[in-house]
Amino acid sequence: MIDMRKYCLLSIGLLGLIQAGYGQAARKDSVVVLFGQKTRMIIVSDEKGGVRELQKYDFNEILKDVGIFLEDAQNRETYLYINETTGRRYLKDTTVVVSERETSDDEEEAETDAQDTTDTDDDGYGNDRWSGYLDLGLNNYLENRKFPDQSDAPYGLRPWGSRHVALGSLRNFRVGGRKSPLYLRAGLEVSWHNFMFDGDNQARKTPTGTDFPAPRPDLQKSKLTVCYLNVPAMVALQFRNRDRRETFYLAAGGYVGYRLGSYTKIKYETEGQTRKERAKGNFYLNNVRYGLTGQVGIDNVALFAKYDLNSLFVDDRGPRLNVLSFGITLTD
Repeated sequence: MIDMRKYCLLSIGLLGLIQAGYGQAARKDSVVVLFGQKTRMIIVSDEKGGVRELQKYDFNEILKDVGIFLEDAQNRETYLYINETTGRRYLKDTTVVVSERETSDDEEEAETDAQDTTDTDDDGYGNDRWSGYLDLGLNNYLENRKFPDQSDAPYGLRPWGSRHVALGSLRNFRVGGRKSPLYLRAGLEVSWHNFMFDGDNQARKTPTGTDFPAPRPDLQKSKLTVCYLNVPAMVALQFRNRDRRETFYLAAGGYVGYRLGSYTKIKYETEGQTRKERAKGNFYLNNVRYGLTGQVGIDNVALFAKYDLNSLFVDDRGPRLNVLSFGITLTD
């Protein structure tokens, strides 16, 4: 059995070794710990300050081995060697080293794709995702690359009264890898074009076409409204910063639409009373429209522009006007 008195004395000596090493300014290369008159422990270091290295070791683990050695010593001189190699088991802090294995190109690509799934890039341009939007803007049209109100034409429009509204949803398809900024977008849209005529003008359907008769002094408001079902398709670039956060995006493409309905509405005053009249009809409008569109935006807000490449009215049944719409787009 181990002599418990010696074991306790040895424990106290080892735990007090550090303080003794700091307190012996005159003997920096060795420490002597005395246990009564007949027992002593000597620690010698060949390097200045080497005793301080004892702070790195767990003395509880050392004392366990010392106790085993004392039990087997049987009054013989016994040595416990603690060097750079064997002493690692007694260090207070342990570092676990994991060797890296070689991976194939396919494995590295799979790991990269798995990491990419954590990227927060699933915004309005997320792959295979439908995103709804609302267009709010203004309408006008061009005749020979000029606005009709510049030539005082009878079908000139009020700039702020001619409004454009569209509701739609687009599905986004990423082109390339998960970090590719390129997308294809396609979907459906319902749009309303309100053409508010300037002055006392109005649109009227006749057997030969859509006519704009002489101004009526009693006319207060007059407009032509057309509703379309459109199929837009665009190519989009989603730009990001170094942190993979979305900055802004650009989109450009085209659309094709079909007229769902149209009507005119006038507001006038007669005999001191305000009256309204509404008349439905095709007004010789082209049933099919097609054109170009573009967007530039940040997050859920964008600026848009749309331009019809074909005329609003059928050829020779009305003025040749190319519709222009612009405003802001709000996405979900």
